[in-house]
Amino acid sequence: MIAPQGKLLAVNGAAVSEIEAAADKFLAGTRQRKRVIGPIILAWPHALERLGFSSDDGVTEYHVQDENGQTTNLKVANGNTVPASTLYPRNEHGKADPAWEPESFVEIEDWQALGLSIQLPSFFDPGKDALRKAISEAADRVRACSDKTLFIDVRGNTGGDFLLTMPLIDAIAQSANQRVVVLVDKFTFSAAIVFVAILKHRLGDSLKLIGEEMGDGLTFFAEGGLLDLPASGAVVRYSSAFHDWKTGTSDETTPPEIARQIVPAGNLILDWEWVAGTSGHASRGAFHRQVLKGLRD
Repeated sequence: MIAPQGKLLAVNGAAVSEIEAAADKFLAGTRQRKRVIGPIILAWPHALERLGFSSDDGVTEYHVQDENGQTTNLKVANGNTVPASTLYPRNEHGKADPAWEPESFVEIEDWQALGLSIQLPSFFDPGKDALRKAISEAADRVRACSDKTLFIDVRGNTGGDFLLTMPLIDAIAQSANQRVVVLVDKFTFSAAIVFVAILKHRLGDSLKLIGEEMGDGLTFFAEGGLLDLPASGAVVRYSSAFHDWKTGTSDETTPPEIARQIVPAGNLILDWEWVAGTSGHASRGAFHRQVLKGLRD
């Protein structure tokens, strides 16, 4: 069976908003963070039962509305499960495939008079060499196009190693005549937030931030890793280092190489709210062109 795609209206007869309200006290983090992790509960029969929204016949029923307004009921047997560790914890990038990985770390498109667009889907590169090379090439391209408007898309970028992106930040900051616009969304996390924070600190009002509120605040814990709990087999993600990019402070848990880069970015307030889908390379390119055209007009 192919699951219908669209807007989820209800689960087991209860409106999604009602379930979200009941689950709110169990979810930590910012409003956007809750939006990212909250949907896990809607696919978790035991959580629905704990919140009082389970069904009595061993199935979970979803009421979905497609883009044409047609509604469909989908029933899923609760016993037909997938081990959570194969799906979570994963990077919350917003893609349908939880195991998604970017084809490249940098995608650049020259829109001639409109400007230059740069897609940065991820800063996570265990080998480091591919990301380092891509960032270096992007920095060279920015310097060569220093008179063009620069549009940077970090939607869905859940982070990685922001230190490897510093050459690109330096190149952008050195191109004083450039107009720089950064697009973010609720799946912009961790090192990607740091990337935006440093750019904003360097460029000030020359940088315009558009999109939707990012997936976390500017004060958070990062680094760390994963632990397999021996009794339950559950996988737990933990963080070990403090970051405060709002006031620019650190503590003894902050690695020295990161502490040296921490700056007071203040509150990263959106200059322009703009929400758009990320489906497909062609549609993304058209969207980038649309934004650049709107900036010129």
